[in-house]
Parts: sequence; structure tokens; C-alpha cells
Amino acid sequence: MHVVGVEVKAPFTAVYMSDTIKPRLWEEISKRSHEIKHQRKQASFIGVALSKNRIYHYIAGIEVTKPVQIPERMVGITLPAREYASYTHEGGGTRENTDQTYFYVLDKLRSQGLDHDPDAYSMEVHADLRTNKFTVCIPLRDE
Repeated sequence: MHVVGVEVKAPFTAVYMSDTIKPRLWEEISKRSHEIKHQRKQASFIGVALSKNRIYHYIAGIEVTKPVQIPERMVGITLPAREYASYTHEGGGTRENTDQTYFYVLDKLRSQGLDHDPDAYSMEVHADLRTNKFTVCIPLRDE
């Protein structure tokens, strides 16, 4: 999957920062979505996140068919094909709330003998940016 969007990198502990910045990223990508070329016909708003080495990296973007012609002040990322565990998040959109959903899914995975891949990006698939309902996709560790 290819995603083009806007990003933030912040210390993992700066939860307040991501709560302030993430909504701005979604607002910006919503306003600038017309600049992104090669959007999928049924393009989704995709949040891509990695929390590693004390850094929280988040991209608010749109799925594209090919990652070319990336607009100014935007980034592109390609996520390799892999298996994900998915869960629907409903509730608050703060990072603290979404982190609770991630922790819940991770506990469920472990209880089933599965584990996530901490080195891979997770995703949030938003069908509608006006709601706090989206699908959380957590990458599974390869056996």
C-alpha cells in the first residue's frame, strides 16, 4: 500500500503534542487532498503510525496507486504486503484513547498466541474523518 500525506515526528511521551498536531494534520490533508495524484478510486484516509525508539511518527494521508508526484510539504510511504489484525475503534480521537484501543488489541493477540511486529507501521483506516470511528490495523509478527 502506498500513502501520501503530511507527517509529524515527536517524542513518544509528548502525548499532548500529538493530540494537538494530529487533528491539524487531518484538517490539512482534507483541504489539500486534491493535490494528491493517483488516488485509488475508493481512496481511504489512512493514518500510518510507528512508535519506536522513543519517537512517535504519524502520517495522515490518502492511499494512492503509485507514489509519484508527491506534493510540496508532503511525504510518501510504502507499506509492504503483510498480515494485520484489525479492530474497529469507536470513541475519543485523542492519542490516549487510540493507544488504549491498541493496548486492548495487543492483549487480545497475545491471549491467542499471536504478537505484533513492533518494527512495522500500524494503520488507521478512516472511512469518514468526521467521526471517531476507524479501523485499527496492527501488523503481525512473521513466524
